[in-house]
Amino acid sequence: MSPISPNNFRIYTSDTYFNGNEWYSRVLNDGQWASYQPPGSSGGLWPRGSNNSVIFNAGLWIGFIDDDGSYRMAGVQHGSDFRPGPYGSIDSESNNDYRVYKVNRWDDATDIDWAEWPIDLGAPWEDVDGDGAYNPGDKPFLPLDQTLFTVYSDSGDHQLFGGSPIGAEIRQTIYGGASSTHNDLSRTFYVKYEIINRDTVNWNNPRFAVWSDPDLGNAGDDLFGVDADSNLMYVYNGNDQDDVFPIPPAVGFKYISGLNSLNGDLYAAGAMGGNLTDVGDYNYPNDQEQAYNRMLGLQNNGSGITDPSTGQNTTFMMNGDPVSGTGWADENAADRGIFMSVSANLSEGESTAVVAPGDTVGFVFAVIIAQGIDRLNSITELRDVSNEAKTLW
Repeated sequence: MSPISPNNFRIYTSDTYFNGNEWYSRVLNDGQWASYQPPGSSGGLWPRGSNNSVIFNAGLWIGFIDDDGSYRMAGVQHGSDFRPGPYGSIDSESNNDYRVYKVNRWDDATDIDWAEWPIDLGAPWEDVDGDGAYNPGDKPFLPLDQTLFTVYSDSGDHQLFGGSPIGAEIRQTIYGGASSTHNDLSRTFYVKYEIINRDTVNWNNPRFAVWSDPDLGNAGDDLFGVDADSNLMYVYNGNDQDDVFPIPPAVGFKYISGLNSLNGDLYAAGAMGGNLTDVGDYNYPNDQEQAYNRMLGLQNNGSGITDPSTGQNTTFMMNGDPVSGTGWADENAADRGIFMSVSANLSEGESTAVVAPGDTVGFVFAVIIAQGIDRLNSITELRDVSNEAKTLW
C-alpha cells in the first residue's frame, strides 16, 4: 500500500463483499473493490476466512484527450473520483437504490437484493421466458454462484488527479463461484465494466485501465511481471518465504475481452512506486497528464519506456520470464501499484479513436490467485489457471 492520508477521497454509502468461492473481496459503491478496511487492512483476502492480504485496493481508470487538447482523467487510487449512482444523480449519498447488490445461486425472490435487482440501473439479468421483458420468474445474471452489481459515476469534483467530471457512468458486475469439475474457478472471480459517456464531448484517444495495489502477504517484498502475449499482469513474491504465506502465491489480472469498440488485447501494463527501477519516472502519478501517460505505456513525464534486455521501446514493463530467468524481470522487491490498459479501436474513416457522447464501451477481466510449490512455481500455476479462466468465461 502507499501511504493513506486524510486526503484520500472516498464517498461510498454501501459496502459488501464477494465471497462466492475461496476469495474475500470487499466491494464499495464508489468503484473500489478489494478495498481496504479502516484503519488500513487489505480488502482482498485469500483464502476466505483468513486475514491473509493479497490485494489492498483496486478499481478503474479512464483517461482521454478532450476536444481542446486537455488531458482528462477519472479513477481509483487509494480513494475514488467516483460516487454512487448514475451520472447526474443528486441523491447519490442518500439513495439506497445505489447500493451494492449481491445475489447467490441459492437465493430467490424472497431475498431483498434479488427482489429489487436494479434492471432500471442496467443490472444484467436472465430472460427465462424469452419475452424480452423482466418479469416474475426471470432472474438476475448468475452464471456462477454469486454476482454483485453496482452503478457509479464521476458526477462530483475530482480529488485524486484533479480536474472536472468527465461524464463517466460505470455499471460494474463482479461474479464467480466454485465448481466440482473446474477447481481453478474457486480461486478466480470476474469483473465486468460497462462504461457510458454521459457527457456532451468526445473522449478522444481514450484508455481504460485496471489499477490495483496488491499486497501479497508482506507488502514490502512484491515483484511485478507481465505476459503481454497472454494479456496477463501479475505480482509474485521476492523471497522464498513470506511473513504471511509459507509458500508465497502469485496473484494475476487476466484481460478477457473488450466490449463494443474496445480492443481485444492489452495496450500497456506497468508498475508504479518507489524503488522500481534505477532510472525513470515511475512514481504514483499525481495529476491527469501523468496518469494518462502511464496508460499510454509511457513514464509519468511522457518519456518512452525502454526494455533493458532488448534496448527497444515497449509499453509493457517487466515483460520477461522470471521462471526461466530470461528477459526484463523486476529485481527490486517493494510495495507496488500496478495497472493494465486497453485502447479503443478506430472506426472506419477515423484517424483517432473516439468514444462519442452516448456511446457504451467496456471490458471483462479475471482476478486469479495461484499457489505452487514455491514462489516461482506459483507463477507457472497462475499462467495455467489464467488460461483456464479465459476458456471458461
